[in-house]
Amino acid sequence: MDFTFVILVEMLYAVASLVLISAGLAVVFGMMKVIRLAHGEFMMMGGYATITAVGLGVNVFVAMLVIAPLVVGLIGLRKKAGLHLEGAPGLTQTSDVANSLRDVVAQEVRRALKGD
Repeated sequence: MDFTFVILVEMLYAVASLVLISAGLAVVFGMMKVIRLAHGEFMMMGGYATITAVGLGVNVFVAMLVIAPLVVGLIGLRKKAGLHLEGAPGLTQTSDVANSLRDVVAQEVRRALKGD
């Protein structure tokens, strides 16, 4: 009984997370008429920042509500500093795909050089 309840709560948590993420993407698409592919990467960076901060002894709520948004915001500002694409939706999507592919290639090169 307890295990079933835990599984149901975990499923509810996972579904609620996916609903929030998809609602955020839908709002962005509705306002900008562009599907931004970098959102998933930024969400993962926020999760990683939270886990890292909690691992360093920070309260989980402080990590989620303060540190992760600051870290992701700073990374987003840094990535956007070189991009001036506000008037070109197609170019913005192409830029997102290019950034994603660049990150994947860089990760694979690092992995190959380390010998993993």
